[in-house]
Amino acid sequence: MKKVICLLVVGEKYKQIYLNNKEQFEHYASKTNASLKIIDTPPDPSFYRSLLVQKLLIPGLVREYDVALYLDLDIVLNGNAPSVFEQLPDDKAFGAVIDNRDTEEFKKLGK
Repeated sequence: MKKVICLLVVGEKYKQIYLNNKEQFEHYASKTNASLKIIDTPPDPSFYRSLLVQKLLIPGLVREYDVALYLDLDIVLNGNAPSVFEQLPDDKAFGAVIDNRDTEEFKKLGK
């Protein structure tokens, strides 16, 4: 089974967030035997859709994989976290989001 972990890294602010957390993403990809795909250009360059909803277009960018996991850049991965790929039944999917864009810490990153 070909697996991929996708990260949307568009813009300087998000590049910095990625660089600050790069090691944990690489470790988790290695641990789960998944490729790590950094998406650094908008999936919809016309911006018909806002960048915030463009993550919904990611499956179209990774059709060569059997299963894809999209992670937001501000997630913290425990080094002991099990492979999410092994936790899902073959006929199911899972999604979860916590939006921290209104926090002071997130706003500081843009300065």
